[in-house]
Amino acid sequence: MPTSKKPRWLRRHLSAPGIVATISTCFERLEYPVPSRKVTLQDGLLSALAMFKLKDASLLAFDRDARGPKITPEWRRNLRKLFRIHCVPSDTAMRERLDRVDPPSLRPVFKALFASFQRGGGLVKLKWRDGGSLLAIDGTEYDTSSRISCPHCSVRKRRGGIEYHHQMVAASLVNPGTKAVFPLMPKLVTRADGAAKNDCEAKAVARLLPHFRREHPHLALTVLKDALHGKAPQVRLLRELGMNFIIGAKATGHKTVSSQLAEGGRRWVVDKEDVRTLTLCWRNGVQLNASTPDLRGSMLWT
Repeated sequence: MPTSKKPRWLRRHLSAPGIVATISTCFERLEYPVPSRKVTLQDGLLSALAMFKLKDASLLAFDRDARGPKITPEWRRNLRKLFRIHCVPSDTAMRERLDRVDPPSLRPVFKALFASFQRGGGLVKLKWRDGGSLLAIDGTEYDTSSRISCPHCSVRKRRGGIEYHHQMVAASLVNPGTKAVFPLMPKLVTRADGAAKNDCEAKAVARLLPHFRREHPHLALTVLKDALHGKAPQVRLLRELGMNFIIGAKATGHKTVSSQLAEGGRRWVVDKEDVRTLTLCWRNGVQLNASTPDLRGSMLWT
């Protein structure tokens, strides 16, 4: 007789249905200035989530797939069951609702997901060697156009004219030994109303880290950054927040640091499988730059 397979039980919170349920509950608590009887703000936000999950190319593409003439009852039922969407909005209705959402109001969603992740033991799997967590931070750019703009666009000059774009700083808890990552609430790099200068990635990071430290004051962190953040104000902020850090940089871009590399330090020779060798050098007490003699750290280079 064929043996019946045991049912696979999904975790209550750390599963696709559990995550969508947590997100949906948080969306229900958001206040919307223009209430609608048919398409709610919750439906608009969950539809946007479904659009990215289903990898539609645009709002219009999702509208055609979710509301077009070829849609089947099974597809409607899946949208309702998997993403908890009661009424799928059109691309225009979704855009109107999303444009009224203040991005910081979505922070409770990320906090609720982090609480579920931590409570379910997911944070333990991302622990690093010293028992802390690795927080990778980097900037990214999206929605670039030479014709379409908004009051919050960053502006730069090109040969062909002016180019508008949006940026944000993304942060994720990572671990080199696992493919899973946990994204945190990003910070937008936006131009303030009436400002003549663009916002910058460094300022966005300076806003992101204090928020995260206030929400998680006891979490041991090692922040991973690129050479853009290897400056005195960013290093001082990390130390004030009690965060360790690893900043990647090229010696040629830091004259003060490069001048200290030849003054000695420990050296290791690592043998590779293809017979090549790699020499690693380590030195403590390296001065960051000439104007801040009090800022010193350790440096590893090849």
